[in-house]
Amino acid sequence: MSERLSPSSLSLAPETAGGSHEERTVGAEALRSLRDLYLGQSLQRLCRPIEQMFPSQEGYQAAIPSKHDLQALLRVMQTEVVSALAEGGPLLLPHVLQGMVKAVYLFCAKIEAMINTGEGARKLYPLRGWMLGYEKEHNLQLLQLVALLHHGLQRLPQELAPAFRVGVSCTKAVAEAVGALETLAVVNLVHPYMVDIATELGGTLAEMHLKNYAPLPQEQEQGDKGQTMNSRFISTFQAAVEALRKHHLSRFPLQCEFVSRAFKALAGRLLRLYVSHAALVRPLNEAGKAKITNDMAMLETALYSLHPKLAELGAPYLEL
Repeated sequence: MSERLSPSSLSLAPETAGGSHEERTVGAEALRSLRDLYLGQSLQRLCRPIEQMFPSQEGYQAAIPSKHDLQALLRVMQTEVVSALAEGGPLLLPHVLQGMVKAVYLFCAKIEAMINTGEGARKLYPLRGWMLGYEKEHNLQLLQLVALLHHGLQRLPQELAPAFRVGVSCTKAVAEAVGALETLAVVNLVHPYMVDIATELGGTLAEMHLKNYAPLPQEQEQGDKGQTMNSRFISTFQAAVEALRKHHLSRFPLQCEFVSRAFKALAGRLLRLYVSHAALVRPLNEAGKAKITNDMAMLETALYSLHPKLAELGAPYLEL
């Protein structure tokens, strides 16, 4: 049906409000048919922008949708919810919201199908200055789209609240949709990225065992002057974290809480790894102890750029 069915047509007509039981039953069935027809059309309107963003034509290589495409989808979602609230009332709204949730699951499936999972998507290229590779850049663009829809849906209840009483059904549906987007982002995009970074940086921290914490002659002379040379591995670690922050981490949607949690978890993992390595290094002289203390301070400075509140990391931080 090309003509949009109005939610107001689902209201109980005066002539069907009374009458015999049989008449009321026929009227109720007619209204259910109209409601189902309207909901089917509403779901089509919600899914149409997604199908347009991700065309499934044979031989067509899908391009990453734009922010404009995402904003158009959010406008359609808001329009459907407003129409249901304004004309269909609270009885229709939960059904329209379930259609919105289905559309979000469709969006998640389309995004997941576009994620690069090959060998190139796991590389960080430390020998090329940690520059961002094509596969990771592709996945970061997808993450930004997911974050935009995530943020837009989170704001939906409060944007509607001044004019409408959205109620629990809207809050629950939005929470389900937002949860689906967050799961997609964390499991398929953020977590694998953090694992790749932790693996590379963990290898750098393991180089601590190549460090001689007994003072060399020139270091002994500097130590007598109150100076401590930086360990090579910790200088490499600091430089790597800074390059990763510049080329990779700054591209993450930092406004999303799940990204902040991932950065915190990364900092905690690296801190625990350092503590476990440092526990095996037992310098026997003051110069060696000064070196490892200096390394700890430099590690803390590097991790600060991942998660400024290092004290929140708990026991590993207290062991520094």
